[in-house]
Amino acid sequence: MTGQSVLKIQVRLTADAVPTLKLPTTKDSPSDTRGIRADKRSRKRLLQDTEPSCSRAIHTESDEQGEPLLSARGLQQQFEELQRQRDALITEKTNWENEKTVLLKKAESAFERVTATARGILSKTFSPTQVEYILTGIPIRNWCKDDISQALTLHNLSPKAYKYLRCKCPGLWPSVATLNRWAAKISVEPGLLHSVLGLLNHKASTLAIEDRICVLSFDECSIAHA
Repeated sequence: MTGQSVLKIQVRLTADAVPTLKLPTTKDSPSDTRGIRADKRSRKRLLQDTEPSCSRAIHTESDEQGEPLLSARGLQQQFEELQRQRDALITEKTNWENEKTVLLKKAESAFERVTATARGILSKTFSPTQVEYILTGIPIRNWCKDDISQALTLHNLSPKAYKYLRCKCPGLWPSVATLNRWAAKISVEPGLLHSVLGLLNHKASTLAIEDRICVLSFDECSIAHA
């Protein structure tokens, strides 16, 4: 008995009937079949479109996890390199400072030797005040007694020579107005003229031995009884 002949028989089944044959089911309509195939194709395309995105997401996540590690390692290397450069610069600076200190000490020692030599040579001709002016260049504000006596003696011997020296060596000699002011202060009272003796002392140093003969004369001296 075929399945079709079974379906054509009108038999009322009881409530406790049990089927003994595997009967064919009703066939799907063509429209349902096309819909199933279209659904399968759409799900397949969706799966194909989703796989690359998932793959890229997995790679991106792994890259993002690896980038902080690489970045931290690179920063550590840069930090160590900067520390080495800093240490090298500090060492170089220390060496330059030590070399600078040594050079300064050498320069000071050489300057002191040259100054001492120049002072010894200049002191044979100029006064200490003039020597300090020549070596330092600081203008002379206060002239000592030796400078005054020397300048007055030189001006008395030859005013032209004194003017010439002031033009050739400015700052070493007082002006003529200063000499006149000093000369006006020379005491000429009775008794020993210490200012005149000072002038004679400086003038005698320029004279020969035979020209240093001095004659003391007393004019109109009177002796009073005590």
